[in-house]
Amino acid sequence: HPNNYKYIKRYNPLRITFKPLISAINGLTKIQYIKNYTGYFDRETQRGKQSRIVAQHPLFQLIEKHSISISDVIQIPSEPIRLKNNKKMLIDYEDTPLIDKMRNDLIKHNCLLSKSSIQILPSKELKEYLSYNENDAVDFTQQSYHRIFSNSSFTLHGRYYGTWWQSIKREFRPFITINEQKTVELDYSALHLHLLYSKLNINYEEEFGKGDDPYSLEGFDSSYRPIIKVATLTSLNMKTAKYFSQTIASRLREEGIFQEHLPYKEIKNKILAKHHKLKDYFFTGVGLELMFKDSCISEYIIRKMTNKKIPILSIHDSYVVAVPYKELLLSVMLKAFKSLKIKSIPPIKCK
Repeated sequence: HPNNYKYIKRYNPLRITFKPLISAINGLTKIQYIKNYTGYFDRETQRGKQSRIVAQHPLFQLIEKHSISISDVIQIPSEPIRLKNNKKMLIDYEDTPLIDKMRNDLIKHNCLLSKSSIQILPSKELKEYLSYNENDAVDFTQQSYHRIFSNSSFTLHGRYYGTWWQSIKREFRPFITINEQKTVELDYSALHLHLLYSKLNINYEEEFGKGDDPYSLEGFDSSYRPIIKVATLTSLNMKTAKYFSQTIASRLREEGIFQEHLPYKEIKNKILAKHHKLKDYFFTGVGLELMFKDSCISEYIIRKMTNKKIPILSIHDSYVVAVPYKELLLSVMLKAFKSLKIKSIPPIKCK
């Protein structure tokens, strides 16, 4: 439980053996008490999905028969700051004052979330989605964050993960309530491109004009924006332009926006032409550096709101708060850029 974090020493993930757990999962699957959906990870796109385990009716019958409640379940506290190597495996690390501060900030944030009522309003659409998409099962008990750093470095990645509101489809997020209040979601538009222009000391709006959309391309109407966005961000995560078309097609299928006969080469060339000043960043795998930068922005926003005892839900570069705190969140999101000395401030939109 998050309230107990302060009493628990950080464990060494290398000392934990998963063999008994794997045996238990295999056994429960064999007798049809659970379904085990295996996850995957795409190294090119840095995208993937965690494995999911879904309880089946016989297990629910067993739980009901023996009157098992949540208070009977022992939960091992997890380490909120996690470091992985270049093979995506958890590795141990030495604590520093900076890591201790990150951990304490996150524990404080998780404690506030644990004391808050975070719900989603039931609807026919949500019920149907959860019924017909077992492979996308959402664990609504997951209400605490952890941060993941990559490639054995605390300056790569660092984003916040672990909560149920990150798992549901975006169209259901407007129905989230916090402490029985309706919520609003504010989002940085085209954040990673603004971060890259800031590295070159360029203000995007001064360069392209106020209101210009970084994901707009000449010759493509606004209906192509989601496709251009996926293509742009994926090209920053890829380490080579090889298999560009296949990788983008795969990502579009994941997002449910795939179209036949897309001019992939033309899209790539026009992205590189429009953002020619960023040519040294495309197809270099710079995405992990950008994720670290956006995680620092999130860290600032979360700390400020948590210190005011206002629950905030982070979905990487967008944030959900109760409606009465909308203007405060907007102010904090703007101050984050000034505090971190980032020159190009992206538009902040209400989703």
